[in-house]
Amino acid sequence: MKNDITKQMEMVLYRTEDDDVTVSALIKDESIWITQKAMAELFGVDKSGISRHLSNIFATNELNEKVVVAKIATATPHGAIEGKTQTSSTK
Repeated sequence: MKNDITKQMEMVLYRTEDDDVTVSALIKDESIWITQKAMAELFGVDKSGISRHLSNIFATNELNEKVVVAKIATATPHGAIEGKTQTSSTK
């Protein structure tokens, strides 16, 4: 029996035929969530191109940023304290 969080979220991996790109995506509530970095890898473009495209989509109200963008916490090694991590919020 799956716990509640497992029932709500599933992870999928996308791979190109030649295994040049592998991208993970989260499926939750019938939506697929993927990072901008992963989108860039998937489509073979620079992350800045994805950012500009999304900015245009939000500026023209094609999509509502509050609905389609999630903020997540990312843990990274602390720059000044060895063995310590710090978190930052990213879209």
